[in-house]
Amino acid sequence: MPNRLAERVLEEDGKLSSLALDPSSGRVFELLFAMNARWSRSSASSAHGVLGDLGPRASAQLLGWMRQGDLKLEGDDTVSKRLAKVSAPMLLVLPLADEWAPSELASTMRTAVKSHVKLKTYSRFEYAAEDYSHLSLLMGDGAKSDVYPPIYRFLVAEDAP
Repeated sequence: MPNRLAERVLEEDGKLSSLALDPSSGRVFELLFAMNARWSRSSASSAHGVLGDLGPRASAQLLGWMRQGDLKLEGDDTVSKRLAKVSAPMLLVLPLADEWAPSELASTMRTAVKSHVKLKTYSRFEYAAEDYSHLSLLMGDGAKSDVYPPIYRFLVAEDAP
């Protein structure tokens, strides 16, 4: 489990859209998705609209996956079995202030796939504009210069293994 807040949100059917409706829920949104994000007012406002409710079924599945470390799919297939078949190079984007999908938990992807996994971390320690969060990674003021270029280079194979 990433943390108790994520677990609680998922136990309550993943009602992400309501996290912006009152001050206490707004703080949960901030902690999980936007920890000290540096972004314009319009980005901050639209960030709340980005999140839709997961619903009971998807929340239960995600919670089960987080608790058990795998997710059963159709038949005897699982997420880990599918990941083990991935052979294309992978870029793993790891924002330091992401409490929804913390870097230390996401980095286990390196052992889940058989392909080469390149790690790209995003933090002020590495001279980024901020310690990126789950949403500021896409919508933050510095994302266009910090985040997008390395992803683009990887996709066009300039940074391929």
